[in-house]
Amino acid sequence: LAAPAAGVVAVVVGVYLAVCGLVSDYHYFRGLRYHEVGHPNRATLAFEEAIRWRGYDFAYHHMLGLSHFKSGRLAQAEQALTRSLALHPNNPRALRLLGRTLFLQGGRAAEAVAALRRSTQLAPLEVEGYTWLALAYRQDGQHEQAAETWKQALASTPDNPGLLVNLGSEYLQAGRASDAVAVLEQAARAHPGDHQILGYLGAAYLADRRLAEAETTLLRAIELAPDQAEWRLDLAQVYERQGRVDLALSQVGQVTGRDPENGPARQLAARLAAKAERGR
Repeated sequence: LAAPAAGVVAVVVGVYLAVCGLVSDYHYFRGLRYHEVGHPNRATLAFEEAIRWRGYDFAYHHMLGLSHFKSGRLAQAEQALTRSLALHPNNPRALRLLGRTLFLQGGRAAEAVAALRRSTQLAPLEVEGYTWLALAYRQDGQHEQAAETWKQALASTPDNPGLLVNLGSEYLQAGRASDAVAVLEQAARAHPGDHQILGYLGAAYLADRRLAEAETTLLRAIELAPDQAEWRLDLAQVYERQGRVDLALSQVGQVTGRDPENGPARQLAARLAAKAERGR
């Protein structure tokens, strides 16, 4: 009797597992459809149901994490992605999404760096991984490491304007103005009408004490994007260093006229007003 009973149990277990697989796949693919049409909350419910039927599939937890991420539920996304990675530790997409989740939570840059660095090791041709890793390094105050990571991202797309601007900005934050100038000049040659590149290049010229070039470049950036407060404040500092206080005040006035509560503009205006008063 023992052998037939064992056979029956095996059949029952087999049928049960097959049913679990079919039901879980049904909910999983339903979740994928919701995800594709932009309904992350419905997708979340479907993926949770799939996991109830088969909780050991790393892809289910990964997609659940992505649905939580899309809905802004970062703590729940982290939990689901951590579970997915426990089941499949070498999934670069899950590692990258976990790194983004940690980065966006704030105050967890070191953890984000660890996840994103691992994702780039597993998928070295994916530019997005380097982009988020560089941002995590920046958040952690590691500007030299961030600059090296932007350079890795640029290896496959050397004229990408966004990556060039970020590399130039990273050099500025690291106190390497001349390196920032070199990178941003390259970007400006490739994209001469990009106000973002010209604005950062003007800021780099200012940091490198090349005031005439800073003035010309920032004026061009402002011509292309007149509402960009940052470029006007940089130009005001150029004029201040040149001793042209009235022109500096004019640029700051353009900013405070649009945004009276702009803190940096108000501080610069007060400093310039004091200089103008002393000059009378």
